[in-house]
Amino acid sequence: MEAEIWLDVEEADPKDLPEVEKRFKDWYAAGAEARYNKPCFAFLTVLDKPFRYQVDFGQADLALSIQGLHGKLFRFGVKVFVHFMH
Repeated sequence: MEAEIWLDVEEADPKDLPEVEKRFKDWYAAGAEARYNKPCFAFLTVLDKPFRYQVDFGQADLALSIQGLHGKLFRFGVKVFVHFMH
């Protein structure tokens, strides 16, 4: 399943934005890591607008993946919005 992810950083402290971006990339890397018997993400596309990404979740558990992303970014005041593609 593909989705557009928008990280709303309006309430985040500007000095935390590099860490927010790093945590997003770490979240994706962990989900994309190919391991035996682990469904992984298929691809990531960085979109033109800041903090917007298109992610193909492949066979990974969508709900757990989004929950994990939220857990990594919530303390920075970031809201995670997900727009599902067809």
